[in-house]
Order: sequence, then structure tokens, then C-alpha cells
Amino acid sequence: YKNIQASLNHNIKDAAITVGKLSWNKNSAQVDMSLEDKQKGRLRSLTGNLNIKTTFKALKIANIKLFHSSNGKALESNAVFQHNRNKYGVESSLKHQSRGWQITNNGQIEVFTPEMKIKTEWDHSNTLNEITTSSETSWGKNKRVYIKYSGLKDLSSSAGSLSSALEIQSPFKNFQDIVFQLTHEHRPGHIDSSVKLTNDGTQIAFVEGKYLRQDGQATSSLIINNAYLVNDISIKSNVVYENSPFTGHLEIQYAPRGVISLDGSYSQTAQGNIKTTLQLSAPNMDTVIIKGSRTIKSDEIESAAEIEYQTGKIISVESTHRLGSDKMMKITFKSPFTQDYNADISLRGTLNNFQAGANIEALPFIPKWSVTASLNSNNGLNGNLRVNTPIPEIEYSQISIQSSKARGERKSTLIIEYVPGKTVMLVNEYNIEDLRNLKLSMKLTTPFSKLPYSAFTILHRGDQREFSNSAEIEYSRGKAITAGSTFSTRNGLKGTASLRTPFSQEMTGAFSHTGIMSDFKSHGEVTWGKTISADVEHQGHMQNFKCGISVSIDNSVYAGNMNFDLEPVMVTEISIQTPIKNWEDMKFSHSLQGDMTSFSNHAELYISKYGKYLSDISMNNDDTKSLDVSIKTPIKGYRNMRAALSHEGSIRRFETHAEIQNGPNKISGDIKFNSNPSTTFEMTLTTPVKEYQLSRFALTHEGEAKNF
Repeated sequence: YKNIQASLNHNIKDAAITVGKLSWNKNSAQVDMSLEDKQKGRLRSLTGNLNIKTTFKALKIANIKLFHSSNGKALESNAVFQHNRNKYGVESSLKHQSRGWQITNNGQIEVFTPEMKIKTEWDHSNTLNEITTSSETSWGKNKRVYIKYSGLKDLSSSAGSLSSALEIQSPFKNFQDIVFQLTHEHRPGHIDSSVKLTNDGTQIAFVEGKYLRQDGQATSSLIINNAYLVNDISIKSNVVYENSPFTGHLEIQYAPRGVISLDGSYSQTAQGNIKTTLQLSAPNMDTVIIKGSRTIKSDEIESAAEIEYQTGKIISVESTHRLGSDKMMKITFKSPFTQDYNADISLRGTLNNFQAGANIEALPFIPKWSVTASLNSNNGLNGNLRVNTPIPEIEYSQISIQSSKARGERKSTLIIEYVPGKTVMLVNEYNIEDLRNLKLSMKLTTPFSKLPYSAFTILHRGDQREFSNSAEIEYSRGKAITAGSTFSTRNGLKGTASLRTPFSQEMTGAFSHTGIMSDFKSHGEVTWGKTISADVEHQGHMQNFKCGISVSIDNSVYAGNMNFDLEPVMVTEISIQTPIKNWEDMKFSHSLQGDMTSFSNHAELYISKYGKYLSDISMNNDDTKSLDVSIKTPIKGYRNMRAALSHEGSIRRFETHAEIQNGPNKISGDIKFNSNPSTTFEMTLTTPVKEYQLSRFALTHEGEAKNF
């Protein structure tokens, strides 16, 4: 570097302008920056410029231009980057105006690079009932995508209209010119709607729907046209509903001779008698006729339904339903390929005491089955359900239930005889009326060898202040699992729990707690082969307290204590005793005097395996600021360590001293500074290293920028 020159010029007046130049040997670089912000009323413009010129071939010229202006209704933003002869940039403008539902908005965005340019323009306007929106994006050579949407509506009353159109033009072969049109008109009793889709002038799809209702008659039609379908699809319907019988007709035509039709009728008399028919006709199939009827005679209702799926071939269902105290229902099923199917059901009695029976027979597939049922709930509950079958191995199956109540205790029995002589019995006894004396038991006997007998019992006595619970599960005679618990709030909190099983040791537990939050004692223990107990004792509050915890496992004891005082000196003492070798005794103590600006702090840590660790920290933030830290450990080579820092003076004149010491080795440093009347600076460093026992740096300066 034979010759180096640098200059910097910065000026702020109407705009911020900065010019920096740097040259070395035959190379040079220049940077010009400017920023101008003008505002007058609602009009504001912001202009920025950055120019870089160098002698390097890769960066001869670099330029960034930024421009933005807005007046509340229109805005313009441009950003251009030039690198040598290449330009990259974004230019945009936007105009917007709104007044209630009247909105206009238009603008453009242009992005350009040395290789290509993309430009998007849009124009939008709308009122309460009309909207027009268009946008165009162009790039490359004659490549553009144009989208336009327009709509008009008048839906302010019961009679209204709606029309809209969407047009899309693009350079893509299958989407060169797509137009989607929608029209709709309605008034009371009339609807007319259509949808049309074209591509490059060719119709792709067309759907038209109409509805008309007048003079007790409603007609509708739907026409579907698709360029990919050979024929149009037409759907027509007609309904006459003013006088009985009501009639209806539905017709679907998908080819000149391809017609599917559906005709129906419905009539009802004042007595409630009903007749209805439904007829379906389609190409290449027989006409299907469905009929239904209901006739009311005194206390009986006769119903019939039939379907004729082929000429002369009928499937029918007939039923008779009798009302009153002697209820009955009978159903008959007929078809061309089966014998008659019969089913009947009868019911006698009241809701609290009744008998019921049912029979079903469908030869040759189903022989006769019968069901009988009875229920009496006037005094307790007695019920029976029996099914008689034609199967020789299972002549019958029945379920019986009994339930009675005596002296507040209810006993219920469920007996299931799933085949003759094979019985499953469940007996349940419970008393849940008095929540202070609850009982629930259940016994199950079966003919199965793996589960001949099982039972469980649950008892509860007491209230929320003092109670006892017990539960027993007898999964086989003489083999039971039992559990129990007690709880009391008298003279503190006390509780016990136990669990006994025939395949493990007994498990018991107990706890107790007396006192208040500032003075309490707690005890808990669990026995399962071994006994584990824990005790907690606490006295004091958050600013001054003592607390102790001990845990014993058989003959091994773990204990811990903590004392804490916040005032007048913060003192903390923690001790832990364990039966673990080398960890029999652990202690930690800490004391702090002063505040966060001036304080002294002392801490000790003792572990029986490692010995004692000490630390002292003192800090003074008066006129002379000082910080002193010392640490003592039993570790060889780190038995006595110390660090100190002191500072006196102000920003114009001060002295600072710092030192670090580990055993006999010490490193210290001093800094002195004075700016009045002349500037002096001195820094010294002493170390135990022979070659660098003393190092010193000094600087003096007198005068001003033009003469020093």
C-alpha cells in the first residue's frame, strides 16, 4: 500500500446526503447515499438512492433507487437495483376511492429483470347491486392471462333477478377463452335459472331449471347439456295437490327412447283410511307397482302393503292390530316362492302387572317359536321371560328376576337358565339410602368349572369428618382379596389403609398431621415386607422458619434440617444426614448482610467425602466502588483463590485496579485516566511469569484537532 486516501462528506438539510471515497494505489471506490422525505398535507413522498462505483471489473457500478408517494387515495412505489449493466426492479401504483357501497380500485405492478418482465394490471368497481372486476397479467412475447367478472342483482323484494359472468383468457391451449354465465329470476310461484359454460366459443355445458306453481298444481323441469354426452338429460315433474286423491308424475329422459317414469297417488278419508300407489316404468324391465292401505274398524286396524315386481308376481304383508285392554297384533307374509309366514303377539294386564305372549312360524324355513313374559311390580318386583324353541337340545331358555326391600335393604336375584338344568344366579344386596351407612354386596354362582363362585362386598360408615371403608373380593370360595381404610379429622388428621391378598404380603399404611401452616408436624408410614416412614416438622413463616424432614427404611435413617432468617441478616443453614458411606454428613450455610449495592456474603459447603468449601463476596458501591471474591477449597492447587476489583473517579478522571490470585500466584492490573487539563492514560500489568513480571502502556495527548 504505497498510497491510501479516504474521505467522508455528510450533509443534512432538505435531504440526508452522504458521500464516501476510498482509494489505494490505483484502485478506488465511491459510495453516494441520499434520502429525501417530503410531506405536504396528505401528500407524502420518500426518495432514496445508493450509488457504488469502483475500479473492480465485477462491481464497476451498483445503484439502488427507491421511491414511494401517497395522498390517501393513490400511491406509487418503485424499487430499482442496477449491477453494472443489469437492472432489477419493481414498480407499482394504486388508486382507490370508496363512498358507501360505491368502490373503485385500479392499479398495476411490474417486476423486471435483465431476462424477463412481468406486469399485472387490475380495475375494480362496484355498487350495491352491480360489480365489475378485471385483471391482466402479461409476460414474455404476447403471453397474457386476462380475467373479468361482472354481476348484476336485484333481490330487494320477493320478485328478483341475478346475473353474472366470468371470462378467462390465457395462452394455454385448453383454456384460451373460457366464459361462465349464470342467470336467475324468481317471483312468487315461479323460478327460472340457467348456467352456461363455453370454451373458445364452443358450448361445454348448459343447465336450465324451471319451477311453476299455480291452481293447485306444481310443475318443474331440469335440462342438462354436456359436450361429452350424446343426448341431453331432461327431468320433468308434475304434482296435483288441491283435491284428493293427490297425484304426482316424475319423468327422466336420457335418450330419445330412454325414459324412466314414476307415477303415484295418495288419498285419505275423514275416518283415517288411507290408500296409496306408486308405479315405476323403465326401459328393458317390467313395470313395478307398489300399493299400501290402512283401514280402521272399531278397535282394530288392518294394514296391507304389496309390491308387484313382475306381471302376476306379488309380495305382500298384511297385519291386524287390536287396541284396548286385550291387545293383539298379527302379521302375515306372502310371496310367490314361500309358504305363508305368520307372527302374532298378545298383551294383557296393566303396566304394573301384565302377561304377554308371541308366536312366529315361517315354514319350511322356521318352525314354530313362542315367547311368554310376565311382570308384577305391585309388591317388589317379580318377572319371567321364557323362550320355547323347536330345537331338541334347547327346549326352552328363561330368565327370572326378583327384588324385595326390608328394613331399608334391598335384595335382588337374577336367575338365567340358558338350557334346561343349567343355571347362572346373581344375588345383589345393597343399602344406599343413608350415606353414613352404605352396603353393597354381590354373589355369582355358575355351572362353569373355572368360575363356580365369586362375590364382593363394599361397606362404608361415617361422614366426611370421620369414616371407615372396607371391600372384599372373593374370587373363589375361601380365597379373597380385602382392602380397608379409615380417616378422622378429630385432633388433627389421621388415616390408615390396608390390603390383604392370598398371593402376596400384607400392605398397610398410616398418616397423621397436627398443627397449622406456621407450626405443624406430619407423619406417614407404609409397610410391605419393609417399613418406610417419614416425618415432617415446620415452625415459622416465610421470613423466619425452621423445618426438618426424616425418612426411615427399616433401620436406615435419612434426615434433613433447614433454618432460615431474613432479618436483620439473611442466614440460611441446611444439613443432611444419610447412612450412605462417604455421604454421612452434608452441610450448607449462607449469610448475606447489606443490600444489592453494598453487601458482604459468606457461604460454606461441607461434604464428609470431600471436605469443606468456603466463599466470601463483598461489594461496595460508594464513591470508591469495589468488588472482592475469595474461594477456599480442599482441592490441591485450588486451596486459596481470590479476585478483586476497585474503581474510583468519574468518566473524565478515574483509577481502576483489578487482581486475580491462586495461592502464591497473583496477577494484578491498574488503569489511570485523566482528561483535565491534558489527556493522560496509563495501564500496568504484573504477573508471576518471569518474562512478563511488569508491563506498562502510557499515552499523553495535549491540544486540539488542528494542533496537538
